[in-house]
Amino acid sequence: MAVRNEEKHLASALESLLGQDFKEFELILSDNASTDRSEDICREYAARDARIRYVRQDRNLGMPENQNFVFGQARGEFFMWAAGHDLWKPDFIRKCVEVMKADESVVLCFPIICSTESYESPDPREDPHGCRLDTRGMGVSSRVSLVIWGMGSCGIIYGLHRTAALRKTGLFRRVICPDNLIIFELSLIGAMAFIPEPLFFLGGTPPARVSMADSMARYRRMFYPESRKYFRLWLTNWRLLYEHLAAVGRAPVRFNRKPVLLLIVLFGLLARRGKHMLHDLVEAAGLPRP
Repeated sequence: MAVRNEEKHLASALESLLGQDFKEFELILSDNASTDRSEDICREYAARDARIRYVRQDRNLGMPENQNFVFGQARGEFFMWAAGHDLWKPDFIRKCVEVMKADESVVLCFPIICSTESYESPDPREDPHGCRLDTRGMGVSSRVSLVIWGMGSCGIIYGLHRTAALRKTGLFRRVICPDNLIIFELSLIGAMAFIPEPLFFLGGTPPARVSMADSMARYRRMFYPESRKYFRLWLTNWRLLYEHLAAVGRAPVRFNRKPVLLLIVLFGLLARRGKHMLHDLVEAAGLPRP
């Protein structure tokens, strides 16, 4: 769990994780220089439960570095990122582990993702931009096509991952939608499994759709919290295309299949993000982003 000023919901999130009926896990808390009571809450829970390992960062690393830090500390066969404002049903981990132990080809397992203040609510709302993709039994080309065209929100990044597969990805990078990039890389390695049950609950209500310019401003705040090196986000959609193509080049698939995968990526991203790529060029020329 990468924590940054989460005092409002942190205790509930920790209780939800520690209350899982699958008990054999380690909870790594990386406090990203929080300025509220998050540190006190983390230390209190770490003193109470030996499964918790708490690390306090001396400065705000930014979102990518802190997420990558907690993964770098992981020692288990499976790994999941967690947020300090989300909730999980008590059988979330167990059911995901059962799926992944039953099928070695699965590198990511996730359930229906809902948005609600409490999973005890009588009417949890499924994330309207959520994803129900299940690519078990498919070849790599089909998996890649479904991920390119079928990905909605990035919520499935909070599913259960096979640690060895995640180590073969570039993890979080400073591009737009870095979590979707990780999921794409995983689709080159293995299958995704979907559990048709509401087991995971994003804190609060689903975010409203915002303009790309507003999204870029939010990413800049997350990526560079203590500096003004925003120029590194210029042409981020072009870099996203490059990272996808480079991932295909590194992928453990036969060489004669890579041209097809490269075409799938090129056509899919140009079709879905072509407008934003054009806007990147406008911004790089020093003009206001449309």
